[in-house]
Amino acid sequence: MKRVLLGMCLVILGGCSTHPPGHPDHNWLNGVWNGKGINWEQTFKFEVVDGNKIVGWQESRNDKLRQVGWGQMTGEINGDTIKVTVYKGTTTVYSIRKTPEGNLINQGIILRKQT
Repeated sequence: MKRVLLGMCLVILGGCSTHPPGHPDHNWLNGVWNGKGINWEQTFKFEVVDGNKIVGWQESRNDKLRQVGWGQMTGEINGDTIKVTVYKGTTTVYSIRKTPEGNLINQGIILRKQT
């Protein structure tokens, strides 16, 4: 029985895929970015993989810091433009751009890197 369980664990762990690394020019985007608007806050966790592809998550909170949305995210980066699709019950597409100061801007909210 132990051998069967061990074999199943090895098959499951061996079947997990990892993403190839992102292009080094896009490493600046990797990490958590956060910004606050008047009545809400946005947090994005970006990981650039496979050249210019993006995986991660996005979270929105209201002015009382209660979570109002969280979802997995995929997309890609081209130059200073980041386009991502967030899946959280509905699908939301964001077009985010890098500012000359190195921050990001999304829907009028300035996102600053946290990590």
